[in-house]
Amino acid sequence: MGNAELTTVRGLRYVVRGASLTGWFYVQGNQRLETLDGVEGIVAVGVDSTGISIYIEDNPRLASIAGLSGVAGEVPGAIVISNNPALTTLDGLDHISRITGFRPSSGYSLYIFDNAALRSVAALDGVEGDVPGALFLSGNPALESTQGLLGVRSYGTVANFQGFAVGITGNTKVCATEGEVRALRGICDASGETGLACAPERDDDWWGPQCEGACGGARGGCRLARCSLLRVAH
Repeated sequence: MGNAELTTVRGLRYVVRGASLTGWFYVQGNQRLETLDGVEGIVAVGVDSTGISIYIEDNPRLASIAGLSGVAGEVPGAIVISNNPALTTLDGLDHISRITGFRPSSGYSLYIFDNAALRSVAALDGVEGDVPGALFLSGNPALESTQGLLGVRSYGTVANFQGFAVGITGNTKVCATEGEVRALRGICDASGETGLACAPERDDDWWGPQCEGACGGARGGCRLARCSLLRVAH
């Protein structure tokens, strides 16, 4: 945390080989760190006293978290990826299959916020089942798709974040295909009784003729920016 001169963690390669952490994996405020190469040997993470398992925030040059590729299976706490302006994908989280915890003080299980260059969350495609806390995906202006979040049956089965179980807002380049919108609606229907509180009521409003060209000419695509907030209220 807060290592202004740290440029690499490759020196940990042999230290963490086969390691199962009892607490969280925490990387914050490292001004020069560009990758997490060196921590591939970590095979599991625990959870800290705040309910978080993976916390990666405020690392201005961090472009890759692929070093976390050894972490597999269940993650017992929340995942936070926030304010990493050089990060382009979540590659490295590919082998996580379930998120079974949440941050009690906030109510979220998955918090992806304010990552200026983040184009894809597809690495989370393996996460399945019911997630106890909320999903919050916001302020990622380069994000192109919600693919990676659609394998989950529901979010917020135990807790919510600021009154909602699913919040998707301020990702102005996100495009949704017909199948992706159908999957999002299914998740939201399973996550709360009120459905999509402020999404377009008609499916045509997501990918109809008025959306032609909105996603670079991609057929069947429409920007979710038409709806300022995708929300399931509890």
